[in-house]
Amino acid sequence: MLYGSINKRVVNISGDVSHQKVYVEGQIIDGMNHTFTSSVTANCDMLDVYFWNRFPSFKEVAKT
Repeated sequence: MLYGSINKRVVNISGDVSHQKVYVEGQIIDGMNHTFTSSVTANCDMLDVYFWNRFPSFKEVAKT
């Protein structure tokens, strides 16, 4: 598991600045214990592949 928070500075179109704290959590994909399919997409392989295909580096992994 990977989790933590990120403090980010947001500048909107009018120039106003705000600060936001974002909490993130995830899993490291190792192909055995954690795969590219997830329960978030109701284990729908087509949705998972659609999502991962947005990342150029996934194309090499998808071949395997």
